[in-house]
Amino acid sequence: MLPLRRVAAGLLIAFFTLSLFGFDILVDPVGWLLVVLGLSSMKAGNDTVFGPAHASAVVAMVLSLAMFVGLGRFLFIGLLHSIAVILTIWFIADGIVKRARAQNDPPTASTFDTLRWVVTVALSAELLSGYVIPGTPWVALAALVAAIWFVVQLYRYADQPYLTPGPRGPVAA
Repeated sequence: MLPLRRVAAGLLIAFFTLSLFGFDILVDPVGWLLVVLGLSSMKAGNDTVFGPAHASAVVAMVLSLAMFVGLGRFLFIGLLHSIAVILTIWFIADGIVKRARAQNDPPTASTFDTLRWVVTVALSAELLSGYVIPGTPWVALAALVAAIWFVVQLYRYADQPYLTPGPRGPVAA
C-alpha cells in the first residue's frame, strides 16, 4: 500500500467509530499506528518535510491509546489528543504542499494549502464547540465533511511520484 494511502486509511479508522455490541471495531490506536507507519515511509534521508507530521501522529497515537485504556475521562487527555490530531492534519498537508511546490505542481499545492486551512478551522471549531459552545451539531457536521474531504484527497494524490518513495526515496523537497 502506498504510504499516503496508509495514512488515509489510518485517519479513516481513527476518525470513525463502528460499534458492534458496544465495542468499537475500528480501534483508534490502530488507525494512528497506520498513520505513523505511513509517515515513516514518507520520510527519507535528509528529507524532513514529514517529520513534524510524524511526531504529532506519534503523540496522537499515544494519547489515543491512553484514551482507549480509560484515561480519556481526564479532560486534558482528550484536549491534548484533539490538538495533536489538528496538528497532524496540518503538518501532513504542509508536507504535501512543500513537496508539490518543490516539484512545480501548483494545483496540488493549492489543493492541500486550502485543505489544511479548512480542516484546521473546522476541527478547531469542533474542539471549541465541545468545550465552550454547547449544542452546535452543524460544527460537528462541518468538521466531518472537512475530514472526509481531506482523506479523499490523500487517496487521490497518493500516487504522485514525489509523494511515493522509490528505490532512492521520495524526490527531495
